[in-house]
Amino acid sequence: MISTTDLANAFEQVGARARISPMGMDLRVQPADQPGITVTVATDHRGPYFLVRLNYTCVVDLRVVKVEPENFELVLSADDWGNAIDVPPRVFRCVAAPGGWFVESESGANL
Repeated sequence: MISTTDLANAFEQVGARARISPMGMDLRVQPADQPGITVTVATDHRGPYFLVRLNYTCVVDLRVVKVEPENFELVLSADDWGNAIDVPPRVFRCVAAPGGWFVESESGANL
């Protein structure tokens, strides 16, 4: 698991801000059925930033796969150890586009 400081630094390398925070528990859903991580784009008074929310009831191995400052692209891989062994990691591609920052999320991508 990457530290929150290293994760924030990786986002800064591509020119983005990030906020890492815990994910609230949804008591209507079993803990094992809740995601271990979500990555979205949010906005505050300083502009857009990536909101990385971690579910601390799950063990998630989060790592930075690729940082390309020249392309304003950061790729994260999140392997949720609570899932079955054959479930591939989730991949989050955080990138700038003409309309602003966005996140592409996919399961089972080839890293």
